[in-house]
Amino acid sequence: MPLKSFDVWMCTHNSEKLLPVVLPQISRVIPIINRKFIVDDFSTDNTKAVARSLGWQVFNSKKRGLHNARDYAFSLVETEYCANFEHDIYLAHNWYPTIPNLVQSGKYDVAQGIRVRDIGGFREADLYDYNHRFIPSEDNTFYKMGTNFQNIERYHIEKKVCSRHLRGNISNCLRHDYYIYRELNNAGVFSLFKCLAKSPFLSIKVFKETKGGLVLFAYPMERLLIFNGGLMGKMKRGNQKMVK
Repeated sequence: MPLKSFDVWMCTHNSEKLLPVVLPQISRVIPIINRKFIVDDFSTDNTKAVARSLGWQVFNSKKRGLHNARDYAFSLVETEYCANFEHDIYLAHNWYPTIPNLVQSGKYDVAQGIRVRDIGGFREADLYDYNHRFIPSEDNTFYKMGTNFQNIERYHIEKKVCSRHLRGNISNCLRHDYYIYRELNNAGVFSLFKCLAKSPFLSIKVFKETKGGLVLFAYPMERLLIFNGGLMGKMKRGNQKMVK
């Protein structure tokens, strides 16, 4: 049975620099797109103009926050299936038809490939994580509409499909970790501290498995920024409660 066409969408926020790289790659990889659109989360740069120039429809998110943009994007889908890509994913050439076929065949409700950061040390840490953990990232993901996205039972991660996670440099990687854990993560500070304390030893394990020497520096630094972000986030939320 031939694969059905499907809607493709992306949530964006100040993404003008990456869209000229990632959007054409999506079109090259997927030949049967029904409709492609972005839902923009209140960008202050030229994200929307760049997306339009590359042939994508543009919708404005109704509320701030990427989770709100995501919910709105799902409401705009017109097809039985859809795909979601993050603005910093350079899509693997074998994503199509491998990933859509897993879902359209009826085997899974949601499927994705893996994504590995394009910076030495962080790349090896990502590969180690995927080899030892189940990590749904929802950034190169194919969905069957009508699925209960709060409780997905048939979710598959295909490790043979590996996209590049565009980070650019070490500073961008660490800055992203810090802000994600400051703004979005609710992990306990003590658990983050335990991960930080274990990071030098785990980096040695990752090095032995991947042979990437930079991970000996990158992984402990990443855990330090994650700990700092989580700590600052807890303090921020605590101050907000006091004000209320």
